[in-house]
Amino acid sequence: MRMKALVSVISGLLIGVSACSSDGISVKSGTTSKADFCKLVIAFKTANDALGKEVVDGTPTQAKAAMKQIIGQVETLQKRAPADVKGDVDTAAGYINQFDALLSKINYDLAAVSGDVAVADQFQALNTEQVNASRARLGTYTTTECATPPTSTS
Repeated sequence: MRMKALVSVISGLLIGVSACSSDGISVKSGTTSKADFCKLVIAFKTANDALGKEVVDGTPTQAKAAMKQIIGQVETLQKRAPADVKGDVDTAAGYINQFDALLSKINYDLAAVSGDVAVADQFQALNTEQVNASRARLGTYTTTECATPPTSTS
């Protein structure tokens, strides 16, 4: 039962911390415009779902590879974040790096957590008020700043 709850927490945290991917998007280096940042966030939505699933449901090798992709995406997001959301992106990046470090300690084998209460508690401890607040602000930002405007029907 504890493992099921932990997997739910991990899934939620990975999906909740929206990162970005520059795959298939042409964004100039150093660009910090909201439009470019939003393109990255939108492009990551689909990738984030798949990567989070690989971390939670995949083999340790798949989980490690997925986390490395997530970390790369977070680094891209940090480079592209507009000033008004940069702090929250940095908080999310810190969380992702701490999460990866903890996964590394268990060789990316989430099944190993079920028998180790201390490790499970360490995973849950990563979900701080600061991380939750940053996730909420990033979610609001992407909803309000990156929403696709409705098309008019004439």
